[in-house]
Amino acid sequence: MAAFLTLPNFIVNLEAIQMIKISPDPLTVLIFWTSGYEETMLQGEDALRFIDAVDKYSINGFNNSTLHD
Repeated sequence: MAAFLTLPNFIVNLEAIQMIKISPDPLTVLIFWTSGYEETMLQGEDALRFIDAVDKYSINGFNNSTLHD
């Protein structure tokens, strides 16, 4: 079952992520997709919320199919 993360400017399917690169200054997240689509760049508040949600999802093992802030 797919796990979706709803951000202010994006809806992200966490199950479709192949790799994530994080740059701290300025805070930027590059998401590389399993489908081979062009990477997605998140910055600012979206990047911060994404990092927090992925951390909770991967460590706490959320069982919800949709993650919200």
